Amino acid sequence: MALKEKRQYWLDGYSGAARGGVFYRSKIAVEVDEFETKFKEKIVAIAIEPKFDSDKPSWTIEFILDAANQPKHLEGITTKSRESVELGE
Repeated sequence: MALKEKRQYWLDGYSGAARGGVFYRSKIAVEVDEFETKFKEKIVAIAIEPKFDSDKPSWTIEFILDAANQPKHLEGITTKSRESVELGE
């Protein structure tokens, strides 16, 4: 499951024009690769949110996983479609 292709994760609901040209050196690609390799899961989205007790970002990043690989004992418990996540359901 190693990271073999370029991936882009877009902000939910964003429909405006986008431009490139800004690069930030980060370890997130390494962490995605390590997670997918170790847990044999495919990350299909990444969620970040602010700390609720301050105006600073949280250090926590949520890896949202492909529901097709959900363990049988968890089937139907936490599975959401992208549409329901976008609608806040």
